[in-house]
Amino acid sequence: MKKVIILFCLIAEISNVLVVGNDRLEFSFSKFQDLPFEELIQISKDVNKPLLLFFTGESCDNVNLMNQMILQNTHLRKKLERDFVFAPLFVDNKTPLSELIINENRKIRTIGERNINLQMSKFNANVQPTFIVLDIKGKEMMRWEYVTAEDFNNNLDVALSKVNN
Repeated sequence: MKKVIILFCLIAEISNVLVVGNDRLEFSFSKFQDLPFEELIQISKDVNKPLLLFFTGESCDNVNLMNQMILQNTHLRKKLERDFVFAPLFVDNKTPLSELIINENRKIRTIGERNINLQMSKFNANVQPTFIVLDIKGKEMMRWEYVTAEDFNNNLDVALSKVNN
């Protein structure tokens, strides 16, 4: 029985799914996961909502705790859906890009490499989790790293007030 539970936890971890009781929670509400940055900026403009970039990954304990915190909190999920273009960008996504990107003599072959390159080159950061809020023009309004659910909610409110002023 112990081996079955460990295997179940491992499968849930690998698939980035958190199982709570009979409910299966995932980032299904985020239809903007791992899209190219330019496309995310355009979507933000089109729907007139700030863009919330979530640089994340599957292999970090702090990231997994943040994922679980967001997924388990119905209020946070609804706020993200209602008020933001919420874009989880997985830095360890091994999915090949349809076209090779050359950036400063560096070959970018996967979605994860594109995401980490964006995080490092545009935002001068290399920590996951990192949240960055941009207004519809692409101007950075706020950023934070690992926080509690309460602080996450407060940061969303502060970010919205900055964007709306």
